[in-house]
Amino acid sequence: MSDQDSDTEQDVLDDTVVVNKYKMSAEVTNGIAFPTAISVNNMIRHYSPIENEAFGPIEIKTGDLVKIDVGAHIDGYAAIVGHTFVVGASQDNKITGRKADVILAAHAAAEAVIRLLKPGVENLKASEIVSKTVTDFNCHAVEGMQCHQMKKLVYDAEKNIVFSPTEEQKKTVEKCTFDINDVWNVDIIVSTGDGRPREHRARTTLFKKNETLYQLKMKAARR
Repeated sequence: MSDQDSDTEQDVLDDTVVVNKYKMSAEVTNGIAFPTAISVNNMIRHYSPIENEAFGPIEIKTGDLVKIDVGAHIDGYAAIVGHTFVVGASQDNKITGRKADVILAAHAAAEAVIRLLKPGVENLKASEIVSKTVTDFNCHAVEGMQCHQMKKLVYDAEKNIVFSPTEEQKKTVEKCTFDINDVWNVDIIVSTGDGRPREHRARTTLFKKNETLYQLKMKAARR
């Protein structure tokens, strides 16, 4: 390579426009994919209260069963994790009774679903195995809760698994099969009660962004 060629290459690499274009195309976003939610005892999930609101923050006490959900993403691909524990539990103070039953039931059901996530297996089979598993612990899957297939920027894609479906869900839930490279959020929620959720007095604080955009033509429709 001649000195002239070397100078030309250096000029190109130092060109501001070229460098800026490369940086823009190589930029990768990351951040929160699912807000931190801490649900205590009989609260099902997604509880993220705002400070100083009525029916909002709850003081966590020893013996409380706490469920934590949190998620992060890189370039729109999310990883969601949940964990259940009893405050104050330890090797010397082990969890017993119905709290132990419900935690073991949820864990066993989740493991059963994970083993079924193979190409060709139907979602209805996963629903059935969860019902059978939690029954062994004298517990119930919470009515209407779902596991979702996940895609880029989409937390709840087309495929899902419904546990203990409501009457309305029984009419609308679609049969599907698991495929290679499917990504699933295995979210099992189990109750020592009848599994039927009831509305809490606190207002909703977590909302999902709608990634579907429509180009509305009429002025009245855009309002």
